[in-house]
Amino acid sequence: MVERRDWVGRATVCAAVAGFLLTACRPSTGTSPSGSGPVTLRVGLGQVAANAANGLRQLAQNQAVEALATLSDDGRPRPSLAKDWQLSTDGLALTVNLRSGVVFHDGTPVTPVLVANSLRQALPNFLGPASSDVEDVQAVGDNQVVVRMRQQSPLLLDALEVPVSKPGAPLTGTGPFMVADSKSPTELTANSKYYLGQPTIDRIVMEAFPSVRTAWAEMLRGRIDMLYEVGVDALDSLEASTNVAIFTYPRHYQYVVVLNPESPALRSKDVRQALNLAIDRNALVQSVLRGHGTASSGPVWPRHFAARRDSPVWAFDPKLAAQKVSRARGARGGPLRFACLVRPNELDERIALVLKQQLEAVGVELTIEEQPIDRVIDAVDRGKFDAVLLESPNGPTILRSYRAWRSGGSMHAHSDTVDVALNAIRHARSDEEYSAAVGAYQQAAIDDPPAIFLAWIERARAVSKRFVVPPGEPGRDILSNLRLWKPATDVRAMNRN
Repeated sequence: MVERRDWVGRATVCAAVAGFLLTACRPSTGTSPSGSGPVTLRVGLGQVAANAANGLRQLAQNQAVEALATLSDDGRPRPSLAKDWQLSTDGLALTVNLRSGVVFHDGTPVTPVLVANSLRQALPNFLGPASSDVEDVQAVGDNQVVVRMRQQSPLLLDALEVPVSKPGAPLTGTGPFMVADSKSPTELTANSKYYLGQPTIDRIVMEAFPSVRTAWAEMLRGRIDMLYEVGVDALDSLEASTNVAIFTYPRHYQYVVVLNPESPALRSKDVRQALNLAIDRNALVQSVLRGHGTASSGPVWPRHFAARRDSPVWAFDPKLAAQKVSRARGARGGPLRFACLVRPNELDERIALVLKQQLEAVGVELTIEEQPIDRVIDAVDRGKFDAVLLESPNGPTILRSYRAWRSGGSMHAHSDTVDVALNAIRHARSDEEYSAAVGAYQQAAIDDPPAIFLAWIERARAVSKRFVVPPGEPGRDILSNLRLWKPATDVRAMNRN
């Protein structure tokens, strides 16, 4: 069930946060010109939820619970709760040195014993089958945790992003903000004991609206301070506002059409190759995403440090696609037909319509079946589908892609060719082996495609200029430095830093 949440909960976080409505007509108290009152950031979420509880918990966790490491845009881990780490020369032991003086939100010290216990519980689900490479996790001394391996695996470093919370309290972490009520986490408060310094914002309140347009209108009226996610359609209008700042960032998800190889229409590798050749990804990015995305070349995050420039990529070749489809039809004649499940939102529907048009040009008849997300989940879990359009968390690490696309993974794909390539990555013993295995994985996804890989997603957040958002690292979400935000007119906040 964890992997199911991986693509449903996480991939639809912004679409899974309704049901926790607060009063939407209160004026924002974000600015505090006198410097005497608390600073509140009101965040508007403008999507209809399919699973409010899971989505809200994920949002809260992002600010409340930290990991041993965060991920750079190239997929490399960098220290967070961990001060640093070292791999043994044989690659079979990872020693993690913890920061000193860190406490959980309830004041409990973060000790090696607690961290080791947290990792023992979390790593099996986080690593999937690769967890069998872990022999044990032990606390050593006052500030070290040692992970011992049965065999070397570079995926272990990717797993340093696993959240570390107090055992038994999944939303009690060490982050800059604390969840006010874990049963209904609609409000966060500043962590006064945060080891990097108390945040300037004292309180975060999340409000849900039936649509992005409604939330946007409330923002322009000054009733909310931030629009959590700006839809593609609203970007141009918001960018024209003098009172709102727009921040875009590349999301480590991509739109994909998962192809079920058990479906009679999609059993042939040639057919699945033809579907990939038939799609003009650049045209889709420009026409549907309005340029706010990057055409996909396969399952590997394009800025990953091991991504090879000489790796094969999908080309738009409708002539070759039509030939492959024609050969697959053989003497039967008639169009190749299959159905695609689509979630009920406007952007997914527009993507599906473009796919339908492009596939028709090569002799493929696509039927679009819009279904509530719960029915989509059930159909995919039971393997009763031809194809499904969704967002897949494929970057920036290879571990995320491994969890998604191995047989039995969260995408419910099956490809022996892809499995062989992923296992080669999992057990690479040198940087050279790892890079070669990543290239082989890209090739495997072309030879025996488990999906139509469409586009990496760009997202945007809108923030009232009543708040000062400090410059962030290129490619990073502005929420990663939320603790440093401050009201534009709050002298007290400015002096605090």
